Amino acid sequence: MTRKSRPKAPARQPGVWLLGLAGLLLAGLLASQLYGFLLRQLVRIEILSEGSMLVTLPLEGYLIKQEYPGPPLPEGARFQPLAPRGQRVRRGQVVGKISRGPGQVEEMVSAPASGIFWPEADGLERVLAPDKLDLLTPNWLAALDEQAENAAERGGQPAVAGKIIDNLAPLYLLAGLPAQATALPDGDWSTILWQGRSLAARKERQAGTRVFFRLENCPQDLVVQRRITCRLVLENRRGLVVKEGSVRQVDGRDCLLVVAGRRARAVPVEVKARDGKYLLVEGASLAAGQRYITGPGWVKPGQRVE
Repeated sequence: MTRKSRPKAPARQPGVWLLGLAGLLLAGLLASQLYGFLLRQLVRIEILSEGSMLVTLPLEGYLIKQEYPGPPLPEGARFQPLAPRGQRVRRGQVVGKISRGPGQVEEMVSAPASGIFWPEADGLERVLAPDKLDLLTPNWLAALDEQAENAAERGGQPAVAGKIIDNLAPLYLLAGLPAQATALPDGDWSTILWQGRSLAARKERQAGTRVFFRLENCPQDLVVQRRITCRLVLENRRGLVVKEGSVRQVDGRDCLLVVAGRRARAVPVEVKARDGKYLLVEGASLAAGQRYITGPGWVKPGQRVE
């Protein structure tokens, strides 16, 4: 029996190799063009310009105001408001009733003073009062924080039948300053930003990192708050303004990528202020009119950008 030999594979023609090489080159060209297109969409080049921005200091603290709690609630009783929350009422006006249970006489509750009616109380009404300002001591503040935490754990369940807030009396803010903040001058009027609104504030006194401000012309939705976060305006500074997200870390330093000779160059900067959309930056070799990259995460220093 004779063995059949396998048919020989046809020799690859040079044309096949050329077609394969051309396909690879075309794919590389398309990939390069796609990358360039994406880079142009994600990376924008803007012109550095001068502008002004508020330099602020974050604050968090308690509002101190004149409040009048309602009568204590007996065990098992509940308070039912009859006046709208936040409505200004006069002294003696009926604001709610205390219900002790089925079949029992309900007790009507009248406002002990004129002011804003608020159905909830947190137990700090007689502690955070203007006549307690002189009790500012470290132990007092520690007890205040603990009492506030306990009030939060109760879930806002009132132990009294609501309260009246005197919105015409002075309103104070007891705030904690960041550890790196310097002492603020006494008696100077400043501006505090709260929920996009500007409030006039005068520093009364400071003890360590705790500072008292007197607030003026406060809106009602601020007066009814207990603990707030806000920002103290330190100055209105001029400098170079860039878009938020334009500063990135390069070798552990905040840098702005500028365009120099059609290539990206990292310039160390210091962020002096921010407002959520823009940054105020300073850098030794920066000047108005320079071009900078607003999508620095897609570009490496030294990379060609044009």
